[in-house]
Amino acid sequence: ERHGKVFCVSLSPDGRSLASGSQDGTLNLWDVGTGKIVRNLKANSMQQAGCAREGAAGGHEGVHAPPCRAIAWCPSGKLLASGDESGQVCLWNLADPAQDAPLQRLCGDRGGVLSVAFSPDGSGRVASGGGRGSI
Repeated sequence: ERHGKVFCVSLSPDGRSLASGSQDGTLNLWDVGTGKIVRNLKANSMQQAGCAREGAAGGHEGVHAPPCRAIAWCPSGKLLASGDESGQVCLWNLADPAQDAPLQRLCGDRGGVLSVAFSPDGSGRVASGGGRGSI
C-alpha cells in the first residue's frame, strides 16, 4: 500500500531496507530485495508533540503532519529519525517490530523540518535542520 507522493527515502546501513516518508505523513519500511513494504509506522501513533504550526490543521491520518520531509537511519540500524512540516522530529525503535509508535517526539524548526541526521559515533544523537534556518 502506497500513501501518495514519496518525499524522502533513506537506505539502512546494511543496505537491506529502505525507509520512505510520504505526502500523507506515513512512514514505510521496504525490503530492498523484494520491493515490498514490510512495516508501516502509522498505526496508533497519533499523539501531538506540541510542535504544530499556528493555524495548522490537526487530525491528519499519518504519524506526521503531512508531508514527512526527512528521514535518516542511525548507524546501528536500530533507530530511525523522521521530520515533518510542523517541526516535529520522531525517533523510532526499529529493533522492536511490535512498537509502531515513536520512541520519542522532539520539536525541531517550527518552519518545518527539512533534514535529519544521526551522529556517526552510534550514540543516537540526532540533529535536524529546518525551514527557518535553525539546526
